[in-house]
Amino acid sequence: MTTESQEPLEVVVGIPTKDNAATIAQTIENLRAQTRRPDRLIIVDDSSDDTREIITSYADEGWAIEIIDQPQHGVGVGAARAAIYKAFDGDILLCLDTEQIPRRDWVAEHVRCHREHPSVGVVCRDNGHGQGVVTSALGAPFFT
Repeated sequence: MTTESQEPLEVVVGIPTKDNAATIAQTIENLRAQTRRPDRLIIVDDSSDDTREIITSYADEGWAIEIIDQPQHGVGVGAARAAIYKAFDGDILLCLDTEQIPRRDWVAEHVRCHREHPSVGVVCRDNGHGQGVVTSALGAPFFT
């Protein structure tokens, strides 16, 4: 018998990027090497360098990547994250900057946390001072 907590959860990783040709491949490779790979990436690109070509090469390999062009250049990471939130339609959304390299079990740990605490709407890092769990009225979407 399958219960709701045993059903697969679609995990989406959202990445805002601007001129990160030097780091985007390492970020995507790290996500490919996760013990539980994300199902899809949403990348909002505001680059004038080769970042988009690098992202596209991974999409061409069959990696599920949705690339969103930042319609108005120079509006910042907040606008990029807003575009990620708008495009998100999965079960769990994890946000990551291209300069961050998460542990190999980062995705798996989020899935575990959401399965063990289904009433939790938001899981966040406390600016390097430990991890915190924040309950939210958001319901289904989960943000890190």
